[in-house]
Amino acid sequence: MMLMKNKQGGITFLGFLFACALVIFFAYLGMRLWPLFNEKIKVDQALENIAAREDIAKLSKGKIINYLLRHFEVEDVDQFERPSDLKDIFSVKKIKGKKKRLMRMAYEIRRPILSNLDVVYKYDKSIVIDGTGE
Repeated sequence: MMLMKNKQGGITFLGFLFACALVIFFAYLGMRLWPLFNEKIKVDQALENIAAREDIAKLSKGKIINYLLRHFEVEDVDQFERPSDLKDIFSVKKIKGKKKRLMRMAYEIRRPILSNLDVVYKYDKSIVIDGTGE
């Protein structure tokens, strides 16, 4: 007695092409989005390093911005190169009733993905730091 297999198991050529197209699309999307996520990691790290400084309590907003720009230069964050780039997106404000300040950076980046399809990345991070500064 011989068993005959009527249907072949496996993927068709058209199914294989569709699977390849999906893999290529998501790889392309990942390559386009990775720089945004990488920049977010670098900005987070720079803010946390500034907040961990021992002399943070005595630093003015201008000094903090200068240190932040140095971190960005070392970490290769090209989005911000001058203090004027951080003017509207970076703030250091005193918390009422406490000897602490709130350091906050909030901005938005729009990058093209495909032709006229864009991705918008919103960044907003706040860190409580010691001291009243100048």
